[in-house]
Amino acid sequence: MALRTVESKKRTLHTQNKQIRRTSISNTTSPGESSGVSDGQMPKTSGRLFIPEDKQGNQPSKDGEIKSGKRLASGKVLHTAARSGMDAVNNHVEGGEELKESEEILMALGAAGKRVFQTRKQRQMNRAGVSNESGTSSGGTRRSASRSGGTTTAGDNAKEKQLKNKKDSKKKLREKQRANSKRRRYRRNLRRRRKRYEDDDKEESTPIGIKERLIHGLRVRDSEEDSADNLGSVTKGAKGLKRVIKIILFLIKKLITLLMTPFIIVIVVIVILVALIVGIFMMIIYCSPLSIFFPLPDTGTDDIRMVLSSYYQEFNQKVAEYEADGMKVTYQNTQDGVVTVNFKDTLMVYMTLYSDGQPGYIMDENGKANLRKVFNEMNYIERASSEHEVKVGESLGKVYVTAYCPCKECSGPHGHATASGKKAKEGRTVAVDAYNPIVPMGTKVVIDGHVYTVEDTGDLHHYGNEFDIFYEKHEDTGKWGRKKVEVFVADKDGKIKKPDKDDDDGTDRGEPDVSGTSNTADDGETVTVKSDGIIVHNLTYKDYIDAHPELNDDQKKMIQMLMEEQTSIYGGGSDIGQNVVNLGMTKIGCHYSQARRFDEGYYDCSSFVLRMYREFGLELPGTAAEQGRYCATQGMIINKEDLRPGDLIFYSYEKNDRYKNISHVAMYAGDGKMIHAANPRRGVVMDPLRTGSVVFYGRPYVG
Repeated sequence: MALRTVESKKRTLHTQNKQIRRTSISNTTSPGESSGVSDGQMPKTSGRLFIPEDKQGNQPSKDGEIKSGKRLASGKVLHTAARSGMDAVNNHVEGGEELKESEEILMALGAAGKRVFQTRKQRQMNRAGVSNESGTSSGGTRRSASRSGGTTTAGDNAKEKQLKNKKDSKKKLREKQRANSKRRRYRRNLRRRRKRYEDDDKEESTPIGIKERLIHGLRVRDSEEDSADNLGSVTKGAKGLKRVIKIILFLIKKLITLLMTPFIIVIVVIVILVALIVGIFMMIIYCSPLSIFFPLPDTGTDDIRMVLSSYYQEFNQKVAEYEADGMKVTYQNTQDGVVTVNFKDTLMVYMTLYSDGQPGYIMDENGKANLRKVFNEMNYIERASSEHEVKVGESLGKVYVTAYCPCKECSGPHGHATASGKKAKEGRTVAVDAYNPIVPMGTKVVIDGHVYTVEDTGDLHHYGNEFDIFYEKHEDTGKWGRKKVEVFVADKDGKIKKPDKDDDDGTDRGEPDVSGTSNTADDGETVTVKSDGIIVHNLTYKDYIDAHPELNDDQKKMIQMLMEEQTSIYGGGSDIGQNVVNLGMTKIGCHYSQARRFDEGYYDCSSFVLRMYREFGLELPGTAAEQGRYCATQGMIINKEDLRPGDLIFYSYEKNDRYKNISHVAMYAGDGKMIHAANPRRGVVMDPLRTGSVVFYGRPYVG
């Protein structure tokens, strides 16, 4: 329905022969002002509630009487009549219930406003009465003073009048300013109300007055009912169109969500299951011996391969010390005369025993102790004496030699007597150990270029000596002292074969023209030589299994399966070796020269290896024998089946008194090929891999 506002529709309330007209409050009257009006007009009031008047426009006084002497109906009768009229209106107007509620609020606030207005009016009347009494009193005083004394002059009256007029003008000015201020505030509030009603979309805007709130509520209700009855009318406006679009988008979103939810749930479940499976699989892998073949996580501890390499380094250095003392070193396991390296065997045995359900690659104190235990069980040294045949004229090697004389300090009560029954003679007699002689009695030997005959014995091994030379004077024995010299077996004429060895100039003679051969002693009689040596036990995984029957079948199968895996388990970079080979390929065809081994275009075998690796930041010793020693003592020896490009092959073609008699080195190029500086006739060449006369294979960057 189209609701008419209160301003446009006047209502008349009928009470006991009196008609009281309700109309809108005059906007031009400021609060608190009132004036007389003609018949049919509303008086000016200060509130939103009206005050009943009689037909002459008179207002009731404070005690309820009308100025003309007539009494109005009581407020209760008026309230009852207004209530009845509003109830009738509410029953015939749409939204009557809301109107009724608003009317109740209106009446309550009207009563409160009436009381406030009456209180304010009474205060104004009280102030006006006090002012009149004061003026009257002062005037009477002045008149009394005039009558009594007659002292007030016309000039004084003029001054008082002037002051009074000045005060009145100031008072009027203040009242005018107050009125103007009230009018400005009223107009400003009116503009704010109108502005709020202009935008119906702002649901949170609240009208200030009770009447405006009621009208606004009815308009909104009427608009919502029309929208519910006719959707088409809503879409005609921009607001309706936006609302319809929002509803459609919301429905589409809900529909897509409902359709996609099953697929999303399935995908999430699959991802979670895959992640769980992968996580469980990786957990199983990294808590098993197979973890050694995968990239190991950062555990904050040393890499297990580096720790094992350090154990081999210590072990090989100890073996080298025995060799330096002249002891013969024999290895338990060799392959084609080459020492077998059991690095992988030791590592796989450890992983099998200590990686069952736990990460055995963690090298904390407990892990290192367990790895050391397995290493000691598979790598240990045993002292032993051995016998071997040496041809007459060949070297016995470097041994320790001392000297003695016939004095009691050196020979005790024996003096010149010897074990052979002959009298000891300076320059001829030499003694060997009585319990483990290095050569038989009567053997001729050459020591420091002089020929001696073994005629006496003594307790030499107790002091770590092999031979003891006889001197007549004790002071001569002091001059000799204890020396480590090379000893040769001489023939019956006291002659020996000239030693065949490289000059000790830091170079290598390279391979012989006929590969795998060397100068050997002439055929003839041999001498059985007993030597004190060591046996190096380098157990393979098969040896370990045989020595430990307590291993179960699963452990044995696991060790065998791990050993059959072809993946490399050595540490170190994987590209450096191939890069060295690629550089070495560019040197094929260069000349062989020991004198110019560091000139561009000239190499010998050891300088070729040294200069190729130097280009990639790795510095190696200068000779083949020392390069071999470096690899051996640093735990860098590998097996033939583990060869990769860049690995080194060390050969021994002759006895040269260097480390393990190494006289040549070559570089493995892959595919069964090797690159090396062969000899002065061939220069730098590529040849098929040669396995004859190999001492061992090394990888100089392992660890």
